[in-house]
Amino acid sequence: MIYTIISTCFNHLHIYLRYIRKESVYVKKLTIMLTVSAFALSVLMTGCGTSRWYKGVTHLHTLWSDGDQLPELAVNWYKTNGYAFVAVSDHNTLLRGEKWKDVTALDAKYKIVAESSRLFGPATVRTLQADGRTTIRLTTMDELVGMFSGCKDFILIDNQEITAKSNVASTNNVHLNAVNLHDNVSVYNGGTTESCAVENVERARSLAGKGRDPVHLHLNHPNWTHSHSAEEMARIIDIDSFELFNGGGYSHNLGDSFSASCERAWDIATTIRLTKQQTRPFYAVATDDAHNYHSISGACPPGRGWIMVRAKRLEANELVMAMNRGDFYASTGVELGAIDYDSEKGVISLEVKAKEGVEYSIEFIGTLKNAVIEPHEKFMNDNKGRPIKVTGVYSPEIGKVLKTVKSARAEYKLTGEELYVRVAVRSSVLVPDSKEKENYQSAWTQPYGWEKLLKINK
Repeated sequence: MIYTIISTCFNHLHIYLRYIRKESVYVKKLTIMLTVSAFALSVLMTGCGTSRWYKGVTHLHTLWSDGDQLPELAVNWYKTNGYAFVAVSDHNTLLRGEKWKDVTALDAKYKIVAESSRLFGPATVRTLQADGRTTIRLTTMDELVGMFSGCKDFILIDNQEITAKSNVASTNNVHLNAVNLHDNVSVYNGGTTESCAVENVERARSLAGKGRDPVHLHLNHPNWTHSHSAEEMARIIDIDSFELFNGGGYSHNLGDSFSASCERAWDIATTIRLTKQQTRPFYAVATDDAHNYHSISGACPPGRGWIMVRAKRLEANELVMAMNRGDFYASTGVELGAIDYDSEKGVISLEVKAKEGVEYSIEFIGTLKNAVIEPHEKFMNDNKGRPIKVTGVYSPEIGKVLKTVKSARAEYKLTGEELYVRVAVRSSVLVPDSKEKENYQSAWTQPYGWEKLLKINK
C-alpha cells in the first residue's frame, strides 16, 4: 500500500512538473531530482512485497487500421500465447466509436467471422452482406475489455500509434506510441522529423497532464525509412523509451548500409543525454508491430518482441508506472529469472531462465566517463540521391563491452568510472523467421548507475 501511494505521488508530481514547462532551471533541477528519486525508489522496493514479472506487448495493429485481423482475434492470439497485457496501437485511433470494415477477401481465405463467432458467441458479431461483399462492425476497446474480463491474469491497456509525417522527403515518418493515454492526440504533420516528433510528444504530454493516469511514450522503429538518428533521439527529451527491437520486416534493427544498429544508437544517445544534456536515459522496448496474423513467416507477425514488466499488480497504472521507472526489460526470446541492482554497493546481478541446449552470453555494456564523445559526421544520400541524416561515427569507447560472461548467471560491480551500465543477454537461438541475418534471441535491461551522475551534476 505504501509502495503504491509513493509511486503514484511521484508519477503525478512528475506529470505536473512536465506541464509547467521547462523554462525554469529550478523546475528542470527538480524534475531531475524526481526522476533519480523514482529510479532509486524502484530499486529500493524491488525486494519488498510480492512484485512479479508480467509479459506484455505495446505495439500491434488490427483491422482498425492496417492490420489483417479482427481486434478480438488479434488480442486472443496474445492471451493464448501467455501474455499478461496487450496495448493495441492502431494508427491515430483508440478503438472508439463505430467502424465497419470490408473483410470479404480475408474472410474467404481465413474464415475470421466464423472464428470470432465460435470464440465469443454469435451475438458479438455484426455483419452486412451486399453485392457479394462482407462487411463487419469492428469491436471497440470497451467491448474487448468485456470479452476478456473473465480471463485470469490478463488485461487490455489503451494505446495509439501517433502516426505523423514531416516535410523531409527522404525520411518523413514519425511514429510514437502513447501507452495508457485515454484521448486521441491531434496529430501534427510538418517540420523536420525531430520537430515533428517533439511537437507530437508535447501534444501527448499535454493530454496526459489533464488526466490522472500515467502515460508511457515510446518512439517507434527509428531505422525504418531511416527516420531518427541517435543524435536526434537524444534531443527528444520527453520520450520515455524507444523501440530497440521492432518485429517488422523492414525495421533494420541491426542497422544497414545507412544506419547504425538500434543498440548502437541507444548507447550513443544515452551518452549524449547524460553528458551534454544532463538528463536521464530513455529506456528500450521490444515490440512486434504485428500486422500479419495468418502466417508466422509474414512481414510483421505476432510474437517476435515483447517486454517483461515488474509490478505489484496486473493493473494498467501499476504497469505503466513501473515502465516509467525503468523496471522492465525487453526480450525477443530470452527470459530472465532475476535482475537486481544494488545502488549502494554498485552491483548488478542477473540470472537467465536457461533452456536446455541453449548457450548464453551475458554482456555488461556501458560508456566510461573519460570516453571521447565527439563524432565524425556522416553524410549520405538515399537510393534516390536525396540526403538523409544518419548517426555519426563515434569512438568504440561509447557503448563498449565492459565484461562478458558465457553463462546463465553473471554479476558486475561498477567502479565509479562508468556513465552507465546496461546488460544484454544473447542466446544461440535465432529469432524465428527474422528478415535480418544473425538476429539471435536476446534480452536487454535498462541502464544502471546513471542516477548518481545526475545527482552530482545537479
